[in-house]
Amino acid sequence: MSRRCCCDRPCIIVEDDFNRVNNTDLGPKWVEVSGDSEIVSNTLLQIPGPGLVRTVASHPVNHVSGLVYGTAKNLQNGKRYRLIINYVDSSNYVYAEIYCTSSEVATVGIYNMAGGSPTTLAEVTNVGYLAGDEAYMLLCRSNDAVFLDTVLATVIWSCLNDNGGRKAGLANGGSTALEWDDFQFTEHKITNADCPECYCDCDGNCIPKTLTLTVLASGLCACNDGAYTTISYTTPIENCTWFGTLDLDDMWSCEGSIGTWEFTFLRVNGPSGQRFYLCMLPLGIGLCGDPGPCAVGGNGGGSFDYSHTCSPLSVLFGPFSCDTQGGICTYWIQITL
Repeated sequence: MSRRCCCDRPCIIVEDDFNRVNNTDLGPKWVEVSGDSEIVSNTLLQIPGPGLVRTVASHPVNHVSGLVYGTAKNLQNGKRYRLIINYVDSSNYVYAEIYCTSSEVATVGIYNMAGGSPTTLAEVTNVGYLAGDEAYMLLCRSNDAVFLDTVLATVIWSCLNDNGGRKAGLANGGSTALEWDDFQFTEHKITNADCPECYCDCDGNCIPKTLTLTVLASGLCACNDGAYTTISYTTPIENCTWFGTLDLDDMWSCEGSIGTWEFTFLRVNGPSGQRFYLCMLPLGIGLCGDPGPCAVGGNGGGSFDYSHTCSPLSVLFGPFSCDTQGGICTYWIQITL
């Protein structure tokens, strides 16, 4: 009789505390891609290089998401600690960096290495630190968002394409030796419900709790062009949800008020990435191009055509229009950070 064990997949993909005898061989979990790294005094020492090591193991379900942890030891002027996710090869990966630009301040950021050229996604400069201290780093990737949490600063980038990389790593980005400790690469809640998520706004999807909604209008309703309001994060029914209201002028003639519109904006996070939905409900007279009320639920309701950009995130719904004897009203609804 055969015996079968059915177990949940563990969250941890790779874990290493480097607590072993000094050795130039890092062990079976690592590949030295460049530079010179070794185990010294229970830490990973990266000799001035720069240099990079990456995990042997890949994400178990071939997904862009994941969390990478590491402790940057002994912060000192000139050191550049890089924590890596979505590693494809030595020229293509996403990384977080603490760069000690002086003996007292550092730059903390998220960067995309593509074709060997780094692009700054988001960074905070002139962050104070104490020389000799250590800094815990967490780099988290959901579908499109990247989140960096450190003792020095928190940095968020809301929209980044998948480069296909499924490994993690550590790097020395400068010419000064540095030390790492307590590395961990884990799954995200997206692929394993028992695992953690990015601890940032929008239930870990790294979009702020307050957004700006702006009306862009032309033609008969041009008087509403530039009207804006803030929409605020609400307790989601199923997905990340923001809600707000805005008083607008008549969309047919700009004579008098049309009343108050209600706007519900949804960000749906699925296996293939994020999708956006907009629901508009006029509380006064019906609005031009009236889509009618919509249900806020898993399918988003009121799903209109939209375009979006990622630098920074901006979602544009429309155009909506109506044609009357007096002319045409055309408008768009824009959501921005």
